[in-house]
Amino acid sequence: KALPNGIEKAPLPLLRLHARRKQKNRLPPLEELLPPGALGDSCGVHFTNPSETTLTRDTPHVITSFTPRSTATDLSIDGLDGDANHGHGHGTSPSLSAIAKVYQEEAKLRWNAEEELKRVSKELLRLQKWALIIGLVIINSTLITLSLMLPQAVYLFLVLLSCNTMLQAGMVICITAHALWTGVVLCAWRRLVARARRGEQGTGGVLSSSREKMVMLLPCYNETREEISRSLDSLIQQRGIEGHARLIFIIVDGMVRGPGMDKTTHDYFLEDILEEGVTRSFENGYRARDGLFMPVTTRVGRYKGVPFVFVGKRYNQGKRDSLCFARSLLYHFRRGQRRHRRRGAGADPGPSRPGEAAPAPAPANDDDEAVTTTIFNSELFGYLGHCLLRNGLTDVDYLVGMDADTVFDDFCVAEMMKTIRRNPKLVGVCGHVCVDFCDGPNFGFWSLYQSVEYSQTQGLRRMFQSRITGKVNCLPGCCQLIKVDEATFGDAVLRERFGYCPKPNDVMTQQIMGNYSEDSIHASIIFSLFPGKQTAQALRAKAFTVVPQTWTVFLSQRKRWALGSISNEFVMIFRPGIILVERLQSVVAVMTWAITPFIIAAVAQLVVLFVRRGVVVFEDTTFVGLMSVLWVRYLYSLCIGFWLPRTNLERAQYFVGFALHLVTSPFMNIIILFYSLLYADDFKWGKTREVVTSEDGGEKGDGQGGRGVVDF
Repeated sequence: KALPNGIEKAPLPLLRLHARRKQKNRLPPLEELLPPGALGDSCGVHFTNPSETTLTRDTPHVITSFTPRSTATDLSIDGLDGDANHGHGHGTSPSLSAIAKVYQEEAKLRWNAEEELKRVSKELLRLQKWALIIGLVIINSTLITLSLMLPQAVYLFLVLLSCNTMLQAGMVICITAHALWTGVVLCAWRRLVARARRGEQGTGGVLSSSREKMVMLLPCYNETREEISRSLDSLIQQRGIEGHARLIFIIVDGMVRGPGMDKTTHDYFLEDILEEGVTRSFENGYRARDGLFMPVTTRVGRYKGVPFVFVGKRYNQGKRDSLCFARSLLYHFRRGQRRHRRRGAGADPGPSRPGEAAPAPAPANDDDEAVTTTIFNSELFGYLGHCLLRNGLTDVDYLVGMDADTVFDDFCVAEMMKTIRRNPKLVGVCGHVCVDFCDGPNFGFWSLYQSVEYSQTQGLRRMFQSRITGKVNCLPGCCQLIKVDEATFGDAVLRERFGYCPKPNDVMTQQIMGNYSEDSIHASIIFSLFPGKQTAQALRAKAFTVVPQTWTVFLSQRKRWALGSISNEFVMIFRPGIILVERLQSVVAVMTWAITPFIIAAVAQLVVLFVRRGVVVFEDTTFVGLMSVLWVRYLYSLCIGFWLPRTNLERAQYFVGFALHLVTSPFMNIIILFYSLLYADDFKWGKTREVVTSEDGGEKGDGQGGRGVVDF
């Protein structure tokens, strides 16, 4: 008879035998096979759900024990192995001891995109650096070898050696002719004009109808309390500008402190110097140079009777970021105020300052023009704008710039204002930067050497640019006065070019110009975009700055100056809008820098020639002519010591420094060249602005580096 499951009916003993065999083949429960505790890990946590494990994605349930940073697996199978051997015999079951312990590698990404980008960028920069070094070695080695093997080619080499000398001699001739013309022919005319205006002038020689308003900018980083106090007091003590509305704008780049400092510069200001005022913080202050939002702390008040605005950035983004912040703020504030006056008056209010064209009439629909995209949070922009308005700065005409390790002469700002009023085309003026001997000996080697360099640079090429071409290509940040204008602080100048943040894959020239020499780069951008604008130098506007006193700091500073200036000169060769004379100067500067070793070798050969032949060398008329041109430049440099210094002590310092510079400058130049090339791919400031790590580990500020900085 058939059963429901299809199995034929069988005798009862046979069915019992079949049931016993089926029960024997069935696996026992898991708890009976494994010893107690095998279902838990080393910490006593039972993995009943695969999602409870970390480092796995949809992993099948495995009875394991895990180490903290790996997935090491220790199978507890002793009981299982024993039961299997007991049930099946020693020869019927494979041994499981060979797979008793398995260690899984740590779960992490195969590669980090940010680290790989830094590594590749460093390799590209290093490759470009060595390509430049090899190229310069080949060029100079070839020139030196040919000069030794082919004496008949001396006239060809003289062209390379004398081009810079000839250019400087031409500058001397132009400066001398200009001085004679202005001193003799125009002197009488200027006296007549001065007499006519004397009755219309007010205090300090300022026209009563021309009370320009100004903001004095003091950017800081890791200066000591003594340095920032001296700089701040020199701004307070300025004379000749008493009738002008002014405000001191202090901006601190990050929260860092230098060696030997008890506090950060940020804390020195808020806790010790600017004790009185209203403090306010903005988590989203503005969009910094790295593209991220920057938290800032502000304080407004009065310091010794002069209003101030303090802005402290939480993270370090460089001086250029601070300059973009202050300059862009003033430009958009001035633009908004002029737009507001046009809408309110409903008529043309006329020019806002002498020499400036009257603003255009308001458009029919001015609402679209009222909203402008800037880097600022609207709340911070409105807050700072109201601070300016409350202190009488309904408009801002000039921005005075200085460094926190610089001290102004009492009439420094007044002298720069006199110069910028003389020509409506002028948009910027720089002063005469001098070495500050206050903290060191009057005749120390480092101070004397750099003082002579400053005087010769400002007394020759910069004077030629100021008086002849009107294109001073560097307005030093330690002493400058710049008009708030579209040509100087507009978005096309600041945001699109001056504030450009180099990408990791940019070439070395772009990396250098994005990190160094912001003053000369700013001027070259102005000349390129606005060829009709000019800049000048006011030699009577004296500013005294601290200079390096050790080899390490000196080389670190000169590396930045050398690479930054020569990169800017190289770019100026190809920039549109640059006048021919300035373009020619850039070509000569780059060429002279590239063949510096060859020039030093030529000087050595000249000394050997004098020793061997004596006065016979002067029988060559060509040689005598070139030497005469060379001595024109040195004679002019010597004469600078008679008219540029103000006191007899300064004259004595110049002449002693001139002798030291004449002997040591060839060796200094070659050392600076080698050092600059060797570390051309390192964009750290080195010993120039050394900082120490904050005690709180960077939680309050940025410690030592700042956020988002690619550390090449």
